[in-house]
Amino acid sequence: MNVFHKLKGAVSVSALMIGTSAAADVTALQVWEIWQEDLEIYGVDGTSIGSQVETDDTVTVTDLTLSMSDDDASVTTRIDAIVFTENGDGTVTVTMDESYPISIKGDGLSLGMTVRQSGMNIVVSGDEDNFVYDVTADSYGIEIDEVDGDETDIKLITNNLTGSYETATQDDGREINYNIAADTIDILVDIKPTDSEGYIVGGGKIDMFEMRTASFMPDGLDFEKPEEIFGSGFSFEGGYNFAGANYVFDVSDSDMNSTGTIQTGNGVLSAVVDGQKIAYSGNTKDFAMAMQVGELPFPIDISASEYGINLTMPVAAS
Repeated sequence: MNVFHKLKGAVSVSALMIGTSAAADVTALQVWEIWQEDLEIYGVDGTSIGSQVETDDTVTVTDLTLSMSDDDASVTTRIDAIVFTENGDGTVTVTMDESYPISIKGDGLSLGMTVRQSGMNIVVSGDEDNFVYDVTADSYGIEIDEVDGDETDIKLITNNLTGSYETATQDDGREINYNIAADTIDILVDIKPTDSEGYIVGGGKIDMFEMRTASFMPDGLDFEKPEEIFGSGFSFEGGYNFAGANYVFDVSDSDMNSTGTIQTGNGVLSAVVDGQKIAYSGNTKDFAMAMQVGELPFPIDISASEYGINLTMPVAAS
């Protein structure tokens, strides 16, 4: 779907809350003007603003509606208020609603979700060519409450979130780096299809999660033409690691019921994409899964002290 290719630049509205391009002095109005430039991804008719109120040190934007659509799907969200406040030290603090909805509709797809954030604080600093966004939040998460009309409760919540997003403007593009860390990530899944008596219930917790990326976005890069990306100068390097994870699940349909638990020790994943290769590697330690499946008279136990993958694929002649 083309609409989802576009969303790679702003996969959710939360991406706009974490970083944009550089401006000269960091004033409230300048930060908002740069955000408006990034909102151009939604097209001429894709952005609607109810009001914009400016004072000596603040800019308040209300009733911001963003929409994007093509022949396959549409994405819509609405934010009641965003406030840009100058701190008197050359930085700007950005605050916004503690929750806002996102609706995705397409051929055979209807998805309703809510972004929720508590204690979110974004401070913008930097200079004309280098911008830094420092982000903290007590919690930040996404809740999915409707999938194709089915009763759904899916939550992914990060706790005690800290991070930074940095941009550096070059002659032929922009460097983008970010680091994010969370004490824990809580996961909840509760799906009850309306056309069956089955269900999917599960939960999990990931401890000490960290993610980082470093990328270069050349001017004129078009993600809707993937065949041109590798020769454009685009590069990406990033990954994540965590200290451990625990999951439980209970899946049932008219024929069978399965329950189980999964535990892991620390894990790491990394990826590299550039003009020469695509590389992917991952490693997890102390994996253990215990399952009871249907009417099987015995449990299923699988364990491994360590498992991993390492894959490299060239994209240019050597």
